[in-house]
Amino acid sequence: MSTQSFFRWRPVSVVLILLSIVYAVSIPLNLWLGNVDSQRGNQQLSHVLYWAAFWNAVVAILCFVSQRMMRRQTRTFFLAGGCALSVAFLIVIRTWVAGLRQGRNPFPVMEAVLIWPPFLYAIFYALRESKHEAA
Repeated sequence: MSTQSFFRWRPVSVVLILLSIVYAVSIPLNLWLGNVDSQRGNQQLSHVLYWAAFWNAVVAILCFVSQRMMRRQTRTFFLAGGCALSVAFLIVIRTWVAGLRQGRNPFPVMEAVLIWPPFLYAIFYALRESKHEAA
């Protein structure tokens, strides 16, 4: 199987839309859980959940913006979309490592297996396509 058939725009677009949806859906969930923990008196965990809602919003926006930029199919927009997606991926990794170090990440392998490969697939696609101009 050649890399030409593996890296295509449609799967990348679907991956970015799905990542945007996953992170956007987690925003109200984190806010609700933060509110519940705040009412129960667990201020530290509610603080963490409110920050998680913020960072999930940033990642969702970056994934959406990346999809919209790469849709233009020009070298500049592929590079800009890849950079935006790389920033989102670095935020995800930073949050994952922080949760792992502090013991707040109950299923660390799950995120690495389910979330990281789609990010990497889209980033590699953007980098690959930015090397040559689209027709």
